[in-house]
Amino acid sequence: MADMMTTDTAQLVERVLDDPALIFRGDISVTDFLAKAKADALSIGADMSKPKLRDAIKSKAYSISRMKTAIDNFGKDLTEEHRKATAKVNDVRKKL
Repeated sequence: MADMMTTDTAQLVERVLDDPALIFRGDISVTDFLAKAKADALSIGADMSKPKLRDAIKSKAYSISRMKTAIDNFGKDLTEEHRKATAKVNDVRKKL
């Protein structure tokens, strides 16, 4: 069951990394996505006694950071597009 959840979560994360708009369009619930990502991250455990486990934790942390950055950058780009469109409308309105 845990392997299936990890696989499902990995596929979900991969889908979001491929198309971050899924989060912003509401195709994927942010709450569900974060819950699955958190569960996946916590599934590694916190045992830092062995180098292999420390490496797994580092790898997962890097993966989460990469995912967060990709989603955040897409969101910034999306809001920038809206700001530009709003500025154009406001420029026309000022001329009226």
